Amino acid sequence: YNESIQRDGYCQTSALYHVYKQSLHTNAKYVGFIQYDMRVGKNALANIEQQMESHPNTIFYNGEVDAQYMFYDDIGSYGVCVPYNNSVLEEYNKYFNTNYVLEDVLKHTSKCKAILWHTFVISKEMFDKMMGWFIHIFDWLHSNVMKKYYYSDCASFTEKMIALFLYIEQMQNESIQLMEMDILHIWPSYHNQTIWDHYKERDRQINTNV
Repeated sequence: YNESIQRDGYCQTSALYHVYKQSLHTNAKYVGFIQYDMRVGKNALANIEQQMESHPNTIFYNGEVDAQYMFYDDIGSYGVCVPYNNSVLEEYNKYFNTNYVLEDVLKHTSKCKAILWHTFVISKEMFDKMMGWFIHIFDWLHSNVMKKYYYSDCASFTEKMIALFLYIEQMQNESIQLMEMDILHIWPSYHNQTIWDHYKERDRQINTNV
């Protein structure tokens, strides 16, 4: 267990990290995560199981956003694909021996989805592939985080990293199907009732003092 992953603000990403590092998914065929602020519909699991039987090569998701925004337009996307030097995409290419640039990614916006919120169900093989890469580059990532290289908090930035990986999986394999899960993201209902200014910094301070 690496408590610093949570303490340093990686939030939901720490769950993925520890499931993989502790091999909690060894006997599973699929691995899935949803955020803490979501309500699972009564048919969600049945729908997933039914789809798995007929189309095992499916990525299940809840939310998605335009790839142009996710990987480029959003100010928090700095370091994902551009600038290319020292970017997540560069590290992806190094690890998987590919040569993608942002333009390659954006060519596929009509058929690929940029998946949000650390919320997905994927095959064990895809999860292992993703986390093997993530663990390999984690020291590089964390060094950039400590240098305040990115413009977003590290939980949001790693959400974009995961989205990029799953997006490229869709690019590379046209047989992958996409299915939206019966899950309700309830956070927007409470957004205007909460003081959001610097809330992640406050939470990190609380966790540090406990």
